[in-house]
Amino acid sequence: MAKKKTGPPKRAATAEPKTKPVRLDLTPEVHQMLRVVAAVQGQPMAVFARRVVEQTVRKLYGERRGR
Repeated sequence: MAKKKTGPPKRAATAEPKTKPVRLDLTPEVHQMLRVVAAVQGQPMAVFARRVVEQTVRKLYGERRGR
């Protein structure tokens, strides 16, 4: 018979996350608008918000660097 292992189980090696979370506090009105617009686009709210924020930040950052 195999000998029972003792000690805590070993964790698998995990890679560093490639994203960082950001919290958005929206008014109920804007939250509802986001819900509607994301649904029209056929995307979950988080995916839509992430895409729009990333596009806007990249555009503004590019304009800033292009001065």
